[in-house]
Amino acid sequence: MVEAMTGEDAPVSIPCKGVVQIAGDKLSALTWRVLSRDRNSLTDDPTIIRHLHDLAVLRPQIEAEATIFSAFASAALEQDRGRRRGGVSEEASAADQLAALLHTLDHDPSAFHADGDLYEVWRHKMIGRG
Repeated sequence: MVEAMTGEDAPVSIPCKGVVQIAGDKLSALTWRVLSRDRNSLTDDPTIIRHLHDLAVLRPQIEAEATIFSAFASAALEQDRGRRRGGVSEEASAADQLAALLHTLDHDPSAFHADGDLYEVWRHKMIGRG
């Protein structure tokens, strides 16, 4: 791409993450953002739920490499531990953090969308509930 834009031979090396590693990061980002979200804040960002949409699209890759995904997600959840708020202790295990995420999404479906579609995406495409 650099060569095409500049017309010069410009070898560039850019380290990239794999899809499953990105999915682990997305799960952690979704978790801490949902658990810390304050809809009454002036800085509230309702677009945080984009991570859920991304995870739904990445589901086939996640399932194909479930063990690797689990390792990446656990590492990301551990790295983001200090960002936890919303009644979830910083000492909470990854399983407890994810349980709190599921509880929030299952019991407050209107918190993250205006039209009702997002909750159905979560329930049917991502975790198969419904």
